[in-house]
Amino acid sequence: MSHAGPARRWSGLAVLAGLAGVFWSQVRWARVSNFGGYDEWLILWLTSRGIVSFPYARRPLELVWALPAPLLFPHRWLGFRLLHAAYLFLGALLFYRLCRRLIPRHLPIAFLAAAFSLTWAPSDPVRLQLVESIGYAGVTFGSLLALLLLVESWPARSPLGLAAGMGVGFATTLGYESVLPLLAAGALLLWMAAAEKPRRLWVWMALWEGMVGLAAARILWQFLGTGSYQGAMGLDWRPLAVGARLLHQYALHLRPLAMLPEGTLAPALVSAITAAAAVALATVRRGEILAGPDARPRCVALMALGLALAGCGYAFFVLSAGVREAERTEFLSAPGIGLFLAASAGLVATAMPVRLRGPALAAAAAWIVGVGTAHVVARQREWDATSAYPGQKRALAGLVAAVPDVRPHTLVVLLDEPKSWPATFGFRAAVEYLYQRRATGIVMGAWPYLFPTYFTPDGIRTEPHPEIQAPWDCPPTRHRYDEVVVARIAAAGTLQVLDRWPAEELSALPRGAAYAPRARIVSGSPPRDEPEILAAP
Repeated sequence: MSHAGPARRWSGLAVLAGLAGVFWSQVRWARVSNFGGYDEWLILWLTSRGIVSFPYARRPLELVWALPAPLLFPHRWLGFRLLHAAYLFLGALLFYRLCRRLIPRHLPIAFLAAAFSLTWAPSDPVRLQLVESIGYAGVTFGSLLALLLLVESWPARSPLGLAAGMGVGFATTLGYESVLPLLAAGALLLWMAAAEKPRRLWVWMALWEGMVGLAAARILWQFLGTGSYQGAMGLDWRPLAVGARLLHQYALHLRPLAMLPEGTLAPALVSAITAAAAVALATVRRGEILAGPDARPRCVALMALGLALAGCGYAFFVLSAGVREAERTEFLSAPGIGLFLAASAGLVATAMPVRLRGPALAAAAAWIVGVGTAHVVARQREWDATSAYPGQKRALAGLVAAVPDVRPHTLVVLLDEPKSWPATFGFRAAVEYLYQRRATGIVMGAWPYLFPTYFTPDGIRTEPHPEIQAPWDCPPTRHRYDEVVVARIAAAGTLQVLDRWPAEELSALPRGAAYAPRARIVSGSPPRDEPEILAAP
């Protein structure tokens, strides 16, 4: 009787449990209330209405990855947290399977690569900004799914699988153009994974790269277009400058391996022990580890491949002179860096006696995952001190308490002393969400991007960016001064509706204009579900 079936099932369950363990030991430290203050309420407002496009950025599917969150958990931030974690974890499982295709005889390297892709992003603060970065987690998952479909389609000789991979890959580029270089590496991955290389393989690769070329042509058209969002990012094509920024990203990603932030030893130890146990669990029935004459050269080749894949993840970012740190750069690059670290650990282990190779890999996993968790804990402490969520929540909770409901076509003007709202579009989205679009809002002194507003003799006029007016259903508006409610939130966090027009801050009312905020406020309306989102992060 063959034991292959039970052994495979054990291996699969062990990998699943091991990856889940190391991921949970780290992800539990991140909070969904890590708000940068700009996009969180905008994302909620749009996805709760089924809108997924950012037309001004030419990204018709940018929010498709966030769309399930408000549908599964209405009026809760919890959905974003769970969905973000799901994309990262499922992406790691896909990457594990992809690595198994590349290195079928060396499961420990595949397991470590997946584990490190989950847990090693030490310098990217956006990785912990769960609502804002759900799209980045989503496109990373989408890219890995597309690449796996490509690689799996070849041994199955499945044109349908190839077409599915091409479809997923192209759709992913419609959400975020930075995935393109990683997808372009698909032909290389297919070549490395193929046991035989007949002429038909070249057809497979050509079809894939044709899809990549089509997506690239579309993206290039965006870059060259007038008023391009991407073109306004300060592109710098000088080869030496691009190369220097690329090396800097590698350094930001790898240098923290030698750093243990202060006060993080306890959580690091928990993750380290979990990682070592996970490696032991995943390899306990694997016999000799990294055996065979090909182990060492294979590890060297995988190190090079990992660095190349990471470079593909960084590629679009380093074209911009404005990208100096690791913000957003350690999502798409994480699989490549994970593979590089796993192969590096494997190379070191091959220099040891066979009986010590398993413990050596477990020690490498313990250090990398443990230090990765230490950096997450340190980053979370920074977010605890800087997150915009507490201030924004106080402002909105105070507003809902002072203004339970409003008459349709009301404008809320916020005087924001704590500066909790850096951009008007965030507050506008929150107000429209909470009041079911019967009201909208502006923040005086905040960035007016997308929604420039003008005080005129006949009212307050807002002219949204032309490209979002129809897709987001936000036409230009004019509110008479008697349709306005002015609220001030003090530095201490208390909000008050102003019964008198604050002429010293907003200039005097035009002749003949009236300001009557209490006439806009409605009490006793049926309770709404939307304010429930303010109850807990």
